[in-house]
Amino acid sequence: EGEVPDVLTFSYVGGGCGQSFNSQEDVCEDFDRVPSISSRVVCKKGDSTVLSSDTVTIGDKLTVANPISDNDLGEILVCDIFDTGDNELIQKLRIDTTELSLKDKYGSLVLESCDEKSCLVPITYTYDIRNIGTNEMDNLISAVFILKK
Repeated sequence: EGEVPDVLTFSYVGGGCGQSFNSQEDVCEDFDRVPSISSRVVCKKGDSTVLSSDTVTIGDKLTVANPISDNDLGEILVCDIFDTGDNELIQKLRIDTTELSLKDKYGSLVLESCDEKSCLVPITYTYDIRNIGTNEMDNLISAVFILKK
């Protein structure tokens, strides 16, 4: 948080602003219809410099980077999403790049990575299992299976 990234990667998931889930306010606006299976996504800096323009389908990754090396994306990223059939603007996203959290959902886009930070982080679980009952516990694997559910 607080720093402006050089590269962002989003997944295209389609759908409307109602599915947004992030810590920012007023970042998504739907127009006459919501993005569908395929859309054209154009992302710009706050000064309207185009950073990316790609046609995507659900599940595709979209990378937004400044074409000028050693230059960040700017504090505000505006992504316009167009229908691939009639090129009509169907969704507008305004994202504060200084307040990003991985897996944040902005309308039809989900943030997957910021610079070298990826959402795929290994997690190790440690269990502390105690038998507080009166019967002895012979099968530890069963207890772990129950805890995972």
